[in-house]
Amino acid sequence: MKRCFLVNSNDTAQSQPADLDTPATEASLYAQCYQNLLNVGQQGLCLLGRDRLIVHTNKTMADWLRVSPEALYQTPFSQWVDLNDREKLEAFFIDVDQDGPSAITLNLVPDLGRNGRSVRVMGAGLSDVGGVAGMGLALVDLSDQRAMLQQLNHELTTYRNIANFTHDWESWFDAQGRVQWINPAVQRVTGYSIAACMEMATYPVDLFHAQDRSTLERLMQEGRAGAVAHDVSLRIKHREGDLRWVSLSLQPMLTNAGEKLGFRTSIRDISERREAEQALEAAKRSAETASKAKSRFLSTMSHEIRTPMTAILGVAELMSGTHLDRVQREHVSIIRRSGDALLELIDDILVISQNEGAQEGEKQVVFDVDHLLESVMDMASYRATEKGIKLLSHVAALVPVRVMGDPVRLRQVLINLVGNAIKFSEKGEVVIQVRPGPRNGPERSDYRFSVSDNGIGIPMEKREAIFDAFSQVDETESRRFGGTGLGLTICRRLVNLMGGQLELLFSEPGVGSTFAFDIPLQPAMEQANPANLEYDHTTLKERRVVVFSRGKNLRTMVQEMLTPEGVHCTAVSNHDELVQLMEVVHDVERDGQGPLCDMLLLDAEKPFANMDVVSYASELKKRKIFRNLHFVILGLDPGQKERFALCQAGINYVSPPLKRRVILKTLAELFVEPGYRHLDDACRNLMHATHKRELKEGGALRILLAEDDPDSSYVIQNFLKDTLCHLEVVTDGQQALQRFQEGMTDPLGAAMEFDLVIMDTQMPVMDGYTAVHRIRSWERIQQRAPVKILAISAHSGQEGRLTSLRNGCDDHLNKPLTQRDLLAHIDALCHRLPKTG
Repeated sequence: MKRCFLVNSNDTAQSQPADLDTPATEASLYAQCYQNLLNVGQQGLCLLGRDRLIVHTNKTMADWLRVSPEALYQTPFSQWVDLNDREKLEAFFIDVDQDGPSAITLNLVPDLGRNGRSVRVMGAGLSDVGGVAGMGLALVDLSDQRAMLQQLNHELTTYRNIANFTHDWESWFDAQGRVQWINPAVQRVTGYSIAACMEMATYPVDLFHAQDRSTLERLMQEGRAGAVAHDVSLRIKHREGDLRWVSLSLQPMLTNAGEKLGFRTSIRDISERREAEQALEAAKRSAETASKAKSRFLSTMSHEIRTPMTAILGVAELMSGTHLDRVQREHVSIIRRSGDALLELIDDILVISQNEGAQEGEKQVVFDVDHLLESVMDMASYRATEKGIKLLSHVAALVPVRVMGDPVRLRQVLINLVGNAIKFSEKGEVVIQVRPGPRNGPERSDYRFSVSDNGIGIPMEKREAIFDAFSQVDETESRRFGGTGLGLTICRRLVNLMGGQLELLFSEPGVGSTFAFDIPLQPAMEQANPANLEYDHTTLKERRVVVFSRGKNLRTMVQEMLTPEGVHCTAVSNHDELVQLMEVVHDVERDGQGPLCDMLLLDAEKPFANMDVVSYASELKKRKIFRNLHFVILGLDPGQKERFALCQAGINYVSPPLKRRVILKTLAELFVEPGYRHLDDACRNLMHATHKRELKEGGALRILLAEDDPDSSYVIQNFLKDTLCHLEVVTDGQQALQRFQEGMTDPLGAAMEFDLVIMDTQMPVMDGYTAVHRIRSWERIQQRAPVKILAISAHSGQEGRLTSLRNGCDDHLNKPLTQRDLLAHIDALCHRLPKTG
């Protein structure tokens, strides 16, 4: 028995089996299946009778007309067509009857005249045995397609309007590079109409400068391949004959599927911008030229002023070492004070000029914080020693050794602040400290630099005025100390350039002041390697040290310096505390519990009004409780007799200014090799009075001095007169080169190599740096070890030193020179102090 499922179009969820027992039943079932299939599609289907009445529709068409299929039965098809389309419908029926299948677009109108639906109607006649029996219609909904076309037309119109009215010259090209559309801006940019451009054989290449055409052709070829170009500067020839600069951008045009349709170009006239840029560049070059001219002028003026100042201050220093009466000594002091004041003014003006127009964070390099503080203290130590002021510095343990920042400006700020502190103090201490600032994180790390003094102090009402140019706290009081009032103005400006703010943290008249600033410094990627230190830091671990100082700052500084190194440090502030502590230590050690103290550090200040520290230390060493200790005096600058006494007593010292690495190195070396650490050439000279007579000629330092200024040359020669130095003098770089190549001639006529060259950087015939380059080149050719070269220059500041080092010198000394600085630099370069006593 045949079986199938009958599907109800109104309820497809239910089905029932049927038996196909008769042909009539089978035909009925096939008709039902056909009806179900008609209702599944998206097209409307309709059967018309001979009288054009609807005899059958599917559910889709009924839904379009918002009625049931039963409501459509035996209604005229024209009833559901828009009145405006009915005449067209009748013609359509005739065409189908006479010519066969045909198609027409109509608007179907639902009942009650609601909004219609645009459809495409395709019709064909249905024949029975006797002829045409009716008509079958298939209807396709055009509403969605029409809405899409309307949207596309709207977008196309919008884009075309934008393209037509944009300020830029737009062109669209097909995949072969043929122009398809140009906007009206082409006439404004080129002077040619759209029609004229469309007729060009090689548009737009013909419009461009001959030298730029190959570039444009390459860009268009790359554009056809899908490449993008942005803001390419080219030149076009305007119809009026002038050249104009344009900026070209190119972009490929693709279908949604990624297929290449072509590319578009957008060209903007940048002639005015180009002219402005050229004018700006010309102004920049002019400003740079003026700046260089100003720098050369300042450099020349600095040199011309500092060179005679070397003679003035140098001779004054030489006179200070001679036998003068009270009036003469006062006259020399006036010369030296006035010279120092003039130099300070020159330096301040140079710093202000160099930082005009500077921007924040311009010069970021890696530098060593300890090295920077040491250089500041070296610069200030001479004045501090002259006034009897103790100069201290301390870097907290949490501050990284190497940081990224602006060392030149930072050094200048600290030099000015320390210089002010010394200037306005008559006693006490000047302390430089570096500690972590208030903000420390992954994005920014601030570090606080402070300078404290025991000077005259600043009243509350004057605290802001001190930062104004040429302003001082009290004109009457400040006149005693000198200065121009520029120092703090310069400092605040430089600190601002480093991203910080200079502030007066504390000040009280008669007590002192503390200036501080926080600046961002990033820890360097590579920190100092302990293996590269000048001393073995492991020798300090577990050592026990006592420090005796009446000053709290020195005690604190030493404790914070030694504790991170593993040293157990105890501080006492007076003699009685020291003796009591050492008696306890001695008793414990006597009971066999091991040494509880390895070293005693003494402040160089007098422990008693009637006893100096050397005598005090010598007396302590005689006592049993101090006998086994290493003695080190901090901040002592001994004279000849004191050095000899220290040698005999075995007491070591660290000269001012007190530097962290020097202190640690001295202590570490004492624990490795006990004894007197200053038993070097200088000490041996003191211990052997006949040293100078016993030295052979070849034992003295052989120095070549190149200095064109006769007064400066005279001062340097006199600075070295009483030393173990043999000096030969030339007056220009050419003579220096020739004399160096010839060598020094000893009394027997034999040629000997120079140990040191002191080279002025600015001299006639051949300048100092050129002479240094020639000397270094000659040494390489002759395969000779490089001689030590000390540059002397009137160009002050860190930049002068860096320039000398870059040009092959080993060290740099600023004019005006002092005997102390000159001897210290010679000692550092040649590893022996030339002074004999």
